[in-house]
Formats: sequence, C-alpha cells, structure tokens
Amino acid sequence: MKNIETLLCFLEKKKLTPEEQLKLNTILQEDEESKKYYDFYRKIERIVKTSSHIEEEDLAEYVLLKNEIRESKNFRGAVIPKIEEHLRICPKCLNEFKRLNEEYSEVDGFLLSGGIKESAPQKAISRIFPKSKYLFSSLAAAAVICLLLIIVSDLSTPYYYSYADLKDQSEFYITRGRVTNYFQESLNALEEDNYDRAIELLKKDISQNPNDETIFYSYYIIGLSNMKEAEKNYLGLFTSYNKAKANEALLNFQTAVEKNTSGKYPNITLNAYFYSAKVYLMLDNLPFAKEYFQKVVLNKGSKMNEAQEILRELE
Repeated sequence: MKNIETLLCFLEKKKLTPEEQLKLNTILQEDEESKKYYDFYRKIERIVKTSSHIEEEDLAEYVLLKNEIRESKNFRGAVIPKIEEHLRICPKCLNEFKRLNEEYSEVDGFLLSGGIKESAPQKAISRIFPKSKYLFSSLAAAAVICLLLIIVSDLSTPYYYSYADLKDQSEFYITRGRVTNYFQESLNALEEDNYDRAIELLKKDISQNPNDETIFYSYYIIGLSNMKEAEKNYLGLFTSYNKAKANEALLNFQTAVEKNTSGKYPNITLNAYFYSAKVYLMLDNLPFAKEYFQKVVLNKGSKMNEAQEILRELE
C-alpha cells in the first residue's frame, strides 16, 4: 500500500528528480502489484493522448467499480479521472460503457426480482452478457447457475465465514433464572426476529437489576442478538458481517463471562467463548477464533464437538 501511494505521487508529477526516478525504478522492480498498476496507468494515459479506445475488459471492470460491486487494484488514484476524461471525448468508448452498464443493470434487476433462485443455463448468461468475456474469466465452475457470481466473479467469500453465523438459536429461549418482565418480553421480541427491540428490553433489564446473580445472562443474550444483527448477505449469497455489531457482541460476551461468578453456570462461560470464537471469524481474526474454540475443547464445554470440527476445518 505504501508503494502504491508513493507511485501515485510520482505519476502525478510531470518530471521526476534523479532520486525519484531511481526510487520509482526500485519499486517497479521489487513490487509486482505496483508494476501492474504503473503499466495500466501508462496504457490509459496513451489511450487518452492518442484518442484510441479502451479495451472492453477494462471497461467492464470500470462498470463493476462504478456500480460499487467491487474494488479494483487498477482503477484508483489518477486512473479514474483519465478514464472519465476519455469517455467525455470518445463516443465509441462511451457507447460501449453504456452498453455494459445496461447489461449490468439488466442482470441486477434479474437478481432483485428473484431470478437468482432459478437455474440459469449458460445460454441465458451469454444472452445477457454476449461480449463481456471478462466477467466470466475467473469462474471455476463449468456450469454457472448464479448470475450474481458473474457480476462479482473475482470476489470470494472467506471459507471460514460459513462457520461464523449463529445457526443454533435455542439459547435465546433458555431463561437461566431470568424471570423479570423485561427479560420475558425480550424473548417475545426474539421470536419475531426483532433483535433491536430485544436488545432494548435486555438493556432495561440490566439497568433495573444490575446486581442480580443471573444478570450475566442478559449480556449473553444481547451478544447473541448482536451476532444476528451482524449477519449480512445478498439474496442468501456472499455473506459478510457488520464489524461494529460483531465487536458489540464480543464486548457483551466478555461482560457475561466477567459477571458469571456464582459457579452455578460454568457452561455459559464456555458457550460465550464458543460464540466469541465465531465473532472473531466474522472479524477475520483466525488466531483469536482458534484460541477461543480451543478453550471450549480443553474445558469440555457443551459445544466441544462443534468447536473441534470447526478447528479441523480451520487448519
């Protein structure tokens, strides 16, 4: 990243000093990503100067960037203004950009209408994107049934995300001695998947009963609710997580552990470790996730078997 920032500074200058030129040469020799960006920038620069045309593959990538489908290592810094400058003066490239953008909109409309749930044969895919071969270049499967994969072909969901979500929601409905009105009302909200309301009620429970022996359990349920709030996906695919909500879940699990001091509910502490490990997966922190799964295994918590299975997959 530091090399790229330096490279951008150099590219914006009309003339480099001998020292800057030497540093530029060193970066290009030692950093492959910077070299690719530099070459791409120079290619676009030549297109702008010579009034030639941008390749369809590059325009397709630019369409994905403009629609906020993905970030690009090539299209950043000074390159984007040059692309836009060229589109303003080149009708051919502008028309090609409009065509690709319309094709993206057609696919996006298809996905939002529920088409993602139906099998999409290759013939239909080719009809929607007859020329944009770039969009298919990174697909590993021979038969692609998901049009969304085409739009975000080079994006991949980290494999460990499949172990991060809260699959078992039975914990929501065990009271562990919490019988206050606010806690009971929170259970009704959870049954309706209204996690905001449940958290609001549980916080009121904590505020009114801060010294109850089982108040740790309200923090624990808030943590689980935070996990559900953190889950995001697009039509059931390409899972991602709200990092702020994930961090809130961690804090509530940690507080639950700290307040669970009576010795009557040791397994809640181990469960909090288990779900903390899942939250660390949401946060892309594999070392901490493994550490907390191992705590569950070493102390033989009720989630031990699941923790062992996940640890095997994370190796």
